[in-house]
Amino acid sequence: MVTNEGSIAEGLMDVASDDVELLTGQKPMTARELAKNYSYIWENHVTNWKDIR
Repeated sequence: MVTNEGSIAEGLMDVASDDVELLTGQKPMTARELAKNYSYIWENHVTNWKDIR
């Protein structure tokens, strides 16, 4: 954990990659898009993965 935080602080994990798009065929979502698209999960108290759309 400590070394991960140190690496992040030093910018060693700041690497641009297109791996998500290559693997999924879709551009990755931003954190804002993810929160917007899946906010219904906590708004509706979804507790089962089968109810995720």
